[in-house]
Amino acid sequence: MHMEGYIMNKKITKNIIFTTMYITLILLTNIIPVYGFETIISPINDKVLVLPETSQKFSFFAVGHTYGAPGSASVFPSSTLLANIEMINNNNAKFIISMGDNFQKGEEKYIENFIMSTSSKIEIPMFNAVGNHDVIDRELYESYFGQTNLDFRYGSNLFIILDTEKDNGEIIGEQLNYLNNTLNYAIKTKNINNVFIISHKLIWCVNDEELEVVYQNLNSNFGYAENNNFKDAVLPEIIRASKTKNIYMLSGDIGVEWSLPLFYHEDTNDITYVATGLGDTGKDAILHITVSKEGLVAFKTVSLTGEESEDLKHYDIDYWNNYFENKNKITDKIMNVFKNRYFHFGVLFNLMLVGFFVVAYFLLKR
Repeated sequence: MHMEGYIMNKKITKNIIFTTMYITLILLTNIIPVYGFETIISPINDKVLVLPETSQKFSFFAVGHTYGAPGSASVFPSSTLLANIEMINNNNAKFIISMGDNFQKGEEKYIENFIMSTSSKIEIPMFNAVGNHDVIDRELYESYFGQTNLDFRYGSNLFIILDTEKDNGEIIGEQLNYLNNTLNYAIKTKNINNVFIISHKLIWCVNDEELEVVYQNLNSNFGYAENNNFKDAVLPEIIRASKTKNIYMLSGDIGVEWSLPLFYHEDTNDITYVATGLGDTGKDAILHITVSKEGLVAFKTVSLTGEESEDLKHYDIDYWNNYFENKNKITDKIMNVFKNRYFHFGVLFNLMLVGFFVVAYFLLKR
């Protein structure tokens, strides 16, 4: 009973804090984006991030599909992540961005276990681009963590966190206006070099022939609009921003056993697409991203299992095509074995042989 009261009071207090910040922001600046703040409070673990106005070297972590293996009986996030929290805390990174699916079920028990085992243990501010599992009960999620759209400026870098679960994988209506207004701010601000657009879903790979292999091997195609508006309505504005800014699209809906944990691609518009996610597999990895004082961005893959991983650029479209082509060949070989009539004859013969020995055993036993 005391714990329930504590939880309720905590949620009420957090809602009051965020509501006060929101109202104050509107009164003082008459704008919703928060890129003018000197500090920002993480809505996930309440840690304060100081936002420098001038360029400086810093780093942050990016992790996707935090809960790990689908169908797992565990009510906690991925064991590979839990085993590496100390490493994250000791790295001097400024913050960590989760790209969705922090818990397998959007229920209070799962949320509380995520807070107890993960977000409260991470000593740097944590931010989240919600996944479909996070907002199964959107009202419950927001009662804990507040608004799902967020942006902040860190020196010469602008971070924009999108909610790809609002409209079946599309960015439309108020969220599209929000994105466009924030990109316009970036375009007009000369001393912004890099724009990081963070999402759970890889909405940028839908209806893209070049990225078809990625779309076909996501964690799941559930919640992706087959004809989403990314190419027609979202990408043109991003391309416009890419004329003067370095654009990085970071997403987290990969990583489970039938997918891959890392992806990297630069398109002809100099837009960089990156994805990473966990699945409680031997290949689990996260990204450590460093930005130099001059604004140069470097990605480092960090294995969570001790398994050696390549440079992020290794995991490009060619790698994905080759991996799944070879994987499909192995699957085809296995299926061909099952289709072969001699395989069935062999199985039948072995069953008969086993049956003979079983009958003989019982006859002799008499």
